[in-house]
Amino acid sequence: MDEVESLSPNGFKGVAIYSGVLFIFGCLTQTIACIIFSRRDYRKKVMTPYFINIAVGNFLFLFGSLPTTFASSLMQGRLFYEYPVMCNIFGFISGCGAVSMIVTMSCTTVKLYAISKSGISNENSSTLQTPHYKVITAIWVYTVILMLPPATGITNMKTEGSGTHCVPDWSPKHPNEAYYVMTLLIFAYVIPVSVGIIHLIRIQYQFNSQEFFNSPLLNLCFSTLKGIQRMSSLAVALFLITWFPYAILVVISVTSGIKVFSIEVEMWPTLFVKLSAVFNPYIYAFVNPRFRRDALELLKCFLCRKKSIVDNVEQDFSQNATICYENEQDREATTNASESQTKVRRISVKEATFISRSSHVEEITMQVHKSSDFQSLKKSNVGSNLVEKSNWLESVENPGQVIQ
Repeated sequence: MDEVESLSPNGFKGVAIYSGVLFIFGCLTQTIACIIFSRRDYRKKVMTPYFINIAVGNFLFLFGSLPTTFASSLMQGRLFYEYPVMCNIFGFISGCGAVSMIVTMSCTTVKLYAISKSGISNENSSTLQTPHYKVITAIWVYTVILMLPPATGITNMKTEGSGTHCVPDWSPKHPNEAYYVMTLLIFAYVIPVSVGIIHLIRIQYQFNSQEFFNSPLLNLCFSTLKGIQRMSSLAVALFLITWFPYAILVVISVTSGIKVFSIEVEMWPTLFVKLSAVFNPYIYAFVNPRFRRDALELLKCFLCRKKSIVDNVEQDFSQNATICYENEQDREATTNASESQTKVRRISVKEATFISRSSHVEEITMQVHKSSDFQSLKKSNVGSNLVEKSNWLESVENPGQVIQ
């Protein structure tokens, strides 16, 4: 690998801190999203397989770029020079994650448009009839084909950002490599984003049409479709924003064939693009109140479980604690006192329960006596039983005696 311009020591520290924090928050949010979408009530929904696939793509992008960026920053950008085989591996993994993420988001917009269109025309399109696993399999085949040339050595994979991570060579020396870079840019960014935007516009047009509101089925699930449309719109918009500066950088590098920007300028879009693997769960929580509620409950459950573990440890410690006595008489006296307190406590609980039930019966009996239909009710089984219980309660002076 050729030597590249290096960051300052403080610059490497900043990149390491940024990548470490982003990796922790990204893994946490994507894990929460996967747990929620894997629940039974979410698994029944049409879009859930695609949301899970987006989370998987985000995981690949996080694990393929941020850990190596963090480690290489700590090593002053020397990681990939000492272990060059890692460049192809992690460059391929992060590239597959990024491509699969945006392609899956585009597929969600196509699926949502097919749902709204079928509700209006009452006809199932081929898009709705295609099984989810076939669509997701096609997405990953498409992704691997696009990222295969640099991973197999057909084109070059080079370090970027002062050696902190690996990407395809954006400044190729040969025309064939330049054709590949432009092909990757078109099929991995321009086409998926364009498809997503076009279908989101068509979906909005369907929502505004009179035929949509004339469909009872679509009126019934309008809020659900509108929520998915808002989520998809925000996801596509944020992906477009986070990747647009990087796409401009790639276009300039390919067309010029030389390094145009300084290392500091080059690092900003390179680091900014990594945010695209973090924001999706926040979009779900912002748009979908149910997802937000489930995410908060999941976090509370985790915190409560952690607290319960601490409480159990303290309880076990108190139960297993050893008490030392001066002689055997003190031990027996303490044991007898403890048994007496336990007995009194149990009797007290029973008496309280009995008194509570007795008061409830007396209240019902008084209501029965005040009723104008008492004579007719008295002849029935319910009235006679209540009167018998009332007379019996009056004859009992000490409820504790009945328990004993």
